[in-house]
Amino acid sequence: MRIYIHNFNRQFRTEGYSHEVLADDIVHELFHGAPNTLDHSYAHNPISGRQGNYQRVDVAPLINLASGHLRDPGTLKVIDKANAFNNADSFALTTSLLSQLSKDPASYRRNIETMSKALERSQNGYIGWEALVKLNPVKATRSAAGRPAADWLNGNN
Repeated sequence: MRIYIHNFNRQFRTEGYSHEVLADDIVHELFHGAPNTLDHSYAHNPISGRQGNYQRVDVAPLINLASGHLRDPGTLKVIDKANAFNNADSFALTTSLLSQLSKDPASYRRNIETMSKALERSQNGYIGWEALVKLNPVKATRSAAGRPAADWLNGNN
């Protein structure tokens, strides 16, 4: 694994100097060590940016992948929902939520409820709006909305 220090530092500042956010990014990259683990979909920073003292992420793309309603942006073909089981960000989100369950069960329950309500509202179809969950405590800073979380690892700017 190669870490691009300039992107790493920018991510650390943007994400409110949160060690937990960076740990989640590293966990995401470590999941690529498993055979055939790819990046079919990501959770994204919310369009509205950072608000409050928690990292918020839009998990609608991950839910759409798992429910069989996500399209490949290049081909517009529906991505097989079985790919949720080899999607690095799906594993990373699950790991983060399980960690949250042990540290902050009330927030974990709210996040599960948020995801369940998004599925219910969509009638188990495509979720075309943000489904925001709160994961890690952060200091309030400006956001890099819409960027995949692990840019500092893969060298993207």
